[in-house]
Amino acid sequence: MANLDYPSSVMSREKMLKNNLLEMVPKIKKPAKSLGNFRKLPRELLYTVFDYIEVESLGQFCLTSHAFNYLIRCYLVRESSRRRFYFETKDLEETFEGCDQFSAWGKLFKAATAILDHQKCCSFVTYYFIKDLNIINWFGWNRCFMTICGNWKFEDRALFLHMVLEVTDLYKSIDTVLLEDAGKYPLLEMKVRNALRFGFLDGPFQKDLEVGFWISAILNTQETIERKTRLFILMYGPLQDIDGTSSPNILVIIHWRLLVDRNIESPNICANILRPISHAFDCLIQTSAIERYCWNEDQIFDLLEEISNDRLLFITALLVADSNGQTERASPSDE
Repeated sequence: MANLDYPSSVMSREKMLKNNLLEMVPKIKKPAKSLGNFRKLPRELLYTVFDYIEVESLGQFCLTSHAFNYLIRCYLVRESSRRRFYFETKDLEETFEGCDQFSAWGKLFKAATAILDHQKCCSFVTYYFIKDLNIINWFGWNRCFMTICGNWKFEDRALFLHMVLEVTDLYKSIDTVLLEDAGKYPLLEMKVRNALRFGFLDGPFQKDLEVGFWISAILNTQETIERKTRLFILMYGPLQDIDGTSSPNILVIIHWRLLVDRNIESPNICANILRPISHAFDCLIQTSAIERYCWNEDQIFDLLEEISNDRLLFITALLVADSNGQTERASPSDE
């Protein structure tokens, strides 16, 4: 009988991912001597033992021998392991105390796939969140993602991004909101914004160069400067609550017309509204050291010009940050 909880497309992708994972786990006919006393235990009992071992320790076991690495990969593709992951991470919010289980599981995924290529490592991770069709804790997944791929080559990180966008249908969601008028699907726009910002751009330990790379990789998923501009503002544009007033309330949507309908007179208001956009441009400028994902001055100018020319997003001020971190309003152009 078909599982009614998930669309058939998701079920087929999940089956495909699991088949790929099983191909990564060779069958061990005889227990290896490198397992020590663990080789005396039946396989199912060994998996039960793993259930009671802390995730950090399992990651260390992965690095002791090929045999342990194989066994723990077998353990990770089991449904019980995925349930364990869910229960250990479901209550973690943006802030957390003590051990961060998202980071701990990220270390385990990284250790378990240390002898595999990065694409197969991505398959392990996507297998764990493909069932969650409404991911809301992107803060936690960011810590898991960056633990896994934080020191990868930029090309491999871009592959990781592609797999996440593909498996979670974010590619489809991005295409939907960019094809329609700005603001037509406000909740879907916020879903995309939260996934991209909290999942890749707003991590607690990310440097500006890394943020610049992720912005570049995300924008490069679009072909035209118009679509890149819409996606950029979708990620960094100002917000408003449902009632139409600026608020830090959780129930917010993108305020596409704020910079048109409202005069920005106070430097503080200007800073609050435009600081994220200004910081994003600063991060993009720093990508000059990344060849394939470099945004040169001409490309950044084209993006800024497209934003300025958009009737919905006309910007009359820019932030200029001084060496002390203070902000002031730049003089508007003669136009």
